[in-house]
Amino acid sequence: MRAIVLRVLLLLLIFASIPPQDARAVELIWPVCDLSRTGPVLEPGREGAPPVMDSPWWRLPARKIYLDFGTPVHAAGFGVIIAAERRGPFGLMIDVQHKGSLFTRYGHLQSLLVKAGDRVALGQKIATVGSSGRSTRPGLYFAIHDNLELIDPLAAAREPPCQGEDVVLPPPPLRGTTPLASTVTSP
Repeated sequence: MRAIVLRVLLLLLIFASIPPQDARAVELIWPVCDLSRTGPVLEPGREGAPPVMDSPWWRLPARKIYLDFGTPVHAAGFGVIIAAERRGPFGLMIDVQHKGSLFTRYGHLQSLLVKAGDRVALGQKIATVGSSGRSTRPGLYFAIHDNLELIDPLAAAREPPCQGEDVVLPPPPLRGTTPLASTVTSP
């Protein structure tokens, strides 16, 4: 009971510190570099089997990306970790709260590299791919939620700049500096 109260208090504190914003305007990237084996989320335990079209799992806009054990998983955007734990069919999972009511969920993980309350940057390594929970082969469950509504990651997230299995992002510009390209003037 005490753990639930602490989690609710942590969530209230996080929500109070995040200014309201149009959640769909937040920049998100895919959490892995290899998107070649991305598919819909099928009914648990039925990966590789034909989909059951009347199953509620088939209609989820979340995605399952089939990858090798230990593949790095990166944060899809800037945010705060609101859950990093083992939870039912997701197995080891992470929830990241972004601006507004937007949060991302990563499931079936092998290892967690963050804990609840940690702040994460866009592209930061947060976990590794596994097969925990109700999963029959290694892969990553990835979902984007906005006010409890699921958003299809294919429409909301862009492909990340990658080097091998790692997401490579340029460092953010320093405050008060001008990007080099804008300092060049033409006659």
